[in-house]
Amino acid sequence: MKILHIINRMSTGGAEKMLTELVPHQLSLGNDVTVLQLCSGEAWLEEKLVAVGCPVISIGKKLRDVYNPLIIFRLRKYLHDYDIIHVHLFPAQYWIALSCCFLKKHGRLVTTEHSTYNKRRKIIGIKWLERYIYHHYDSIIAISHATAAELRNYLGPDLKISTVFNGIDTTVIFNASTLDRSQLFAGAENTVLLVQVARFSMQKDQITTIRALQYLPKHYHLVCAGDGPRRIICEEEAEACGVRCRVHFLGTYKNVPALLKASDIVVMSSSVEGFGLAAVEGMAAGKPVVASDIPGLKEIVQGAGLLFETHNPEQLAERVIQLESLDLYTEIANRCIKRAKEYDISDMAEQYNKIYQTLLMGQI
Repeated sequence: MKILHIINRMSTGGAEKMLTELVPHQLSLGNDVTVLQLCSGEAWLEEKLVAVGCPVISIGKKLRDVYNPLIIFRLRKYLHDYDIIHVHLFPAQYWIALSCCFLKKHGRLVTTEHSTYNKRRKIIGIKWLERYIYHHYDSIIAISHATAAELRNYLGPDLKISTVFNGIDTTVIFNASTLDRSQLFAGAENTVLLVQVARFSMQKDQITTIRALQYLPKHYHLVCAGDGPRRIICEEEAEACGVRCRVHFLGTYKNVPALLKASDIVVMSSSVEGFGLAAVEGMAAGKPVVASDIPGLKEIVQGAGLLFETHNPEQLAERVIQLESLDLYTEIANRCIKRAKEYDISDMAEQYNKIYQTLLMGQI
């Protein structure tokens, strides 16, 4: 099959990371895969795709190009020559659906829904437009049961939705070397190290984790890997809480597996999450995962890691303190390793292939 993945831009987000890991497995299944981004992304992610034999097409140069409706006319020439056109994220989902309205022939349209919620759902009167857009897709793939349920509740039960859980390359995490903690900050080897890997956005809510440090002994430190518009706000919050010397901001970090291996506990404090790729990565590293009790994320973590009430730093701290029990720590870590094995990227690629093949045979 000839597959074209379309995404806003290759950056350090969950959907983008998933795509960089999915593509090699799709290629190994004998597919011809290309990635098209609406504007140029981060070079190192593009290089990862090119290195495995996946061409990367960029049709814009600046982020504002992603949100320019005129891009639908520039997209049309790329939609003829592929069997499957697989679209990720807004506004790419809109532009491809609208571009295909002007074409007599194009590949079968697939989109992945990556979150249980988005801000557009608050806009009065937009639901009819969303229904129009989503009904242009031959198949909608939700990354968790919660994501599928929320989309059906929003747009109606008649959508063609399949659930395929996100996956990671578990072997990469399992076999990763452990980062020398002394490279992170002075004295890191004498701390209990909490690690949170996420972009700095409202959705990821690093502020709750930062506030939790106030309720933890001083030898507990937090490392935040990622970047984004709210990083400065989080740095200011750490200062206001009196824990700035215990919070370490790494920015965009390329060797996440080694960082996770060096951690003691992996935290996800998201307020909205379709799946929780970082939680699975933490589990695969053999670390206890402590996560907020929200749809999507709960589905992945419950029964393996520990959950806490969203936006509740005191309860987050309580869950972390529980893990001071060596027996509980070992039990949770072992459960997390076992759970991670259920989310291998090769299984995800095979399920995607089955959906594509079914579409091409005209059964959906």
